Amino acid sequence: MNFIRKIGIPRIQKHTNDIINKIKSFLKLMPQIIIFNPTSTNMILFNFKQIHAHDIENFLNQNDIFVRTGKHCANLIIQKINQISTIRISAGIYNNDQDINRLVSILNQIKDLNSIL
Repeated sequence: MNFIRKIGIPRIQKHTNDIINKIKSFLKLMPQIIIFNPTSTNMILFNFKQIHAHDIENFLNQNDIFVRTGKHCANLIIQKINQISTIRISAGIYNNDQDINRLVSILNQIKDLNSIL
């Protein structure tokens, strides 16, 4: 708690929102990606158009990038957006521009299912 108090919740929120917005700006440039919550600033829900979320998660995990996939305890939302599973990215105070660049670089390697198997 001292760590959080020292930094301050408003600073932590601003930092994580900035990180998410930067990631989102890169994802919007990738035609193979669909973002399901374009106005949210605390996390990103997205999918690749032709590749299952769990295959993307496995590939990212192999590259030491950790995301969550599934229904995220939000079955009704997942049904409403007509998906089986989605990929969720969230950020923390420990994330930085280097993390963003690495994530984007790895995501840019994904062209189709064969490129990640």
